[in-house]
Amino acid sequence: MNKFKNFLKCSYVFIILAFLYIPIIFGAIYSFNAPSDKGIFSVTTWNRTSFEAYAELFSKSNLLAFANSFLLGLATSILVISLSLLTVFSLW
Repeated sequence: MNKFKNFLKCSYVFIILAFLYIPIIFGAIYSFNAPSDKGIFSVTTWNRTSFEAYAELFSKSNLLAFANSFLLGLATSILVISLSLLTVFSLW
């Protein structure tokens, strides 16, 4: 019975890790797949290897969006940390 419980514990962990990592692996692999002529994404067919998605990712408009998101996140974190510190010191 003890071996069976250990097997269930290990298999439970492996199942959770598989559910977490399999989509990441498929996303990384299919990010190199070129879009089809119809624009439909298909897991069963491989069109050709392409770096178009990464060229578009590092285009100027996407870098501007990344910079805006980074600045918004930085400002939000500074505001939240400041309010949290004020709250903690007022409760202390």
